[in-house]
Amino acid sequence: MRVGIFTNTYHPTVNGVANCVAAYREGLTDRGAEVTVFAPAPPKYDRSNDPDNVLRFPTLPVPMDLDYSIAMPYSGSVLKALQRMQFDIIHTQHPVWVGAWGAWYARWNDTPLVTTVHTEYELFAPMVPLPTPLVEMYLGVRVTSYCNKCQMVTTAVESTRRRLIEQGITTPVEILPNPIRVAEFAQVDSTAVRRRLGLDDDTVLIGFVGRLSPEKNLDVLLQAVSTVLRQAPNTTFVVVGDGPEMASAKRRVAHLSAAERVFFVGAVPYPQIPPYQAAIDIMVTASLAVVATFRWFNEYCDERAPQILGGYKLGQAGGIERKQLRAAFIVAIVVSIVWCAWTHLDIFYRHGAAMATTGDWYTLEGGQWLWNRLQTWLEFPEGPDLWEIGGYLSGGAAALLLTKIRWASATWPLHPLGYALAFTNSTEFTWLPFLIGWLIKSTILRYGGFKVYRRVVPFFIGLIIGDLVTGGLWGLYGVIIGERMYMFFPH
Repeated sequence: MRVGIFTNTYHPTVNGVANCVAAYREGLTDRGAEVTVFAPAPPKYDRSNDPDNVLRFPTLPVPMDLDYSIAMPYSGSVLKALQRMQFDIIHTQHPVWVGAWGAWYARWNDTPLVTTVHTEYELFAPMVPLPTPLVEMYLGVRVTSYCNKCQMVTTAVESTRRRLIEQGITTPVEILPNPIRVAEFAQVDSTAVRRRLGLDDDTVLIGFVGRLSPEKNLDVLLQAVSTVLRQAPNTTFVVVGDGPEMASAKRRVAHLSAAERVFFVGAVPYPQIPPYQAAIDIMVTASLAVVATFRWFNEYCDERAPQILGGYKLGQAGGIERKQLRAAFIVAIVVSIVWCAWTHLDIFYRHGAAMATTGDWYTLEGGQWLWNRLQTWLEFPEGPDLWEIGGYLSGGAAALLLTKIRWASATWPLHPLGYALAFTNSTEFTWLPFLIGWLIKSTILRYGGFKVYRRVVPFFIGLIIGDLVTGGLWGLYGVIIGERMYMFFPH
């Protein structure tokens, strides 16, 4: 079988996609396939180091701190090779640049096309000097369109597979775990690494292995490690990797009292990583994940206000004092926050945030989207988003204008609440009940008048209460028997 791999990054660049492509090529070659890699040439790269089955596009440097170069669309050697070769399958690693050229070649040559989705490309939207929402929308449409032109799409994890399907990809999406050279970790001698660092057998080595970039949150990691080094004299910390945060991390370490027990190894070729990992006694990393879980309070806090206001209205009708209601609300809020936070963390720690056995919506909201958003904030920090601020101001002004018009004219048909609700995700699920309710109400008022309308209001309130009571009872029954029963919106 002849396989053509088109990628935007490849060795000697050090990153996850480059390592995956190298492992793909090695694994397929070991199984008898003829694999040719088409990739950009890093700046000042000596192409004589490449084997015959690695062909390079000329590149331009990227004016940002990325592991990628901008490939130029024309290469005489690549063009001649493509005219000469006949592939059985084309495997692309990205939906743009070199990946797009691979797709063009596959269509031109009527060759099956497979692509691997390595990441959520919308995360890179803040790096483009255009309004982020527009770039995110374009990338979402681009990825969906590209994948739907392939014969198969692969990705490493189930959560990404579900996201791609929900995004509208109809091409079969299969799980293909990232390849690892397991044999390299089978028998590893860590003696040379510990000797190079000047460590004896009693020294506890704490280590970080990875790219030194903002999303790794090295400041928090170094702060924690400095405490350990100060309180445990038999510990040493080693950082294996390189990146834009290297200089900042070294400056921070220089001010530590135990700076002599912190080592920065720098970038290490992938085949030399196993000895370092074997030498490390405690592998560490840092994350703001605990803070990220509280995104729920920010995302859904506004949904509590209608419940509280409704409760006050019912209490007023029932003669309950406001002080008593306020105390009950405070107790309920405290208990629900503690209970829900504990449940939320327990599910994801027990089952994994990407594979938790809950509904797709809950798993994606709590397990994937909040981590992706956190990664975007850390990896591509930005100042105030003027487009979003403008949206808040214009939306608020429109709502105030509609409110003023409605107060001035009883016959004005547009309600400010409708304007606010129309732009929420809930509308996707509730538009039909709203439409039916509006039709029934309009019909009753038109043909029965206000007197009939007042008579039938208790009936519809009963329908709402009946739904809540019935759903609650089925939910309790489901807890008892361990089965998922009737659930309220939003499922």
